[in-house]
Amino acid sequence: MDATDPLRLPWVAGPIPTLDAPWARWCWRRHLKWAPPFVPFSGCERYQPTTPGSRWQSMVMIAVPYGRPDYVGSGLTLSQTSWGLDYHRVVPRLLHGLLIELVGREAADRAHLQVDTGPLEERAFALALGLGRLGGNAAVVVRPYGSCVFLGLALLDVGVPIRRLVATGATCHACYRCVEACPTGALMAPHRVNAYRCLSYLTQRKGVLPRVYRRQLGGRIYGCDACTLSCPENQAEGISAFRPSPSDQAPDPAQLLQMHPTTFQEHFGEKSAGWRGRRTLQRNVLIALGNTGGPDDIESIGSQVKDRRPVIRSHALWALHRLSHRHGVFLPGRLLETIRWCANDDSDPWVRREARQLLRDG
Repeated sequence: MDATDPLRLPWVAGPIPTLDAPWARWCWRRHLKWAPPFVPFSGCERYQPTTPGSRWQSMVMIAVPYGRPDYVGSGLTLSQTSWGLDYHRVVPRLLHGLLIELVGREAADRAHLQVDTGPLEERAFALALGLGRLGGNAAVVVRPYGSCVFLGLALLDVGVPIRRLVATGATCHACYRCVEACPTGALMAPHRVNAYRCLSYLTQRKGVLPRVYRRQLGGRIYGCDACTLSCPENQAEGISAFRPSPSDQAPDPAQLLQMHPTTFQEHFGEKSAGWRGRRTLQRNVLIALGNTGGPDDIESIGSQVKDRRPVIRSHALWALHRLSHRHGVFLPGRLLETIRWCANDDSDPWVRREARQLLRDG
């Protein structure tokens, strides 16, 4: 699907919806962690786009489809939300094009655009404006694309023609497929999410990943498609900007682990998976190799035990522990010497802990 004409995509427009404080508090309680963990804004800021004297008069929202994931790899996987170009670049361009068609270039250039990076809760306003309905995974379901869409929001200082989309029912039919498919139980019930247990969040969280979630990560190195893969609403094709490259569908773990910062920027600089940086992605690669790799991966993982970054060293040790137990293999003597040094003399307590655990159980 091509999207050179944003008017062909689902969009809505009208006066800015009034989401009062009680409604916002209900959303917070009912859906728990609607606010993304990475957004440092309070609940009130997320639901109040205007203040007394504000110049904003209207709102336009667009849904840009990325399509249902149609490829499930057996090894390392990147979520389809990170395939192709970074949606933070694609969606604003399409939204700005839509605004030009609606109100002209001058007013469009004055508009405030937000795509997953500002204080406003796009999902709440999408529901209020009638762009879609609430899905079981707490995402907005937009016909005919399901929940596989990126949302863009614009505030304008001029009025716009009112446009609503007809969404059948307030929520999905609660078939429970997404709840059953969630690997960590982050989807506690339809429409109820604890985002801090979601693998999509955990793969983007910096630092040491809690041990309780590492095996559940499987081969994921960025994001999670479990709920979208299970949803019968998600069938339609996405736009061409999000078509995957071979490396999107089958990442090379050895290449990712050895990737220089400059090479990383060249490869991931225009992808949404690159925003958390090389260290977080390499940490995830090590966990994924521990879960899905074979004996041939021991050398690649072992080379990271001497990395200067403690978070890489500690997760490399965990991956060696997991891999050796999964396949019943013995680690090379030279690598064992390095692990013993880590257990006794490494400066980082997480590294010492992982090394001692490996030696004790090895």
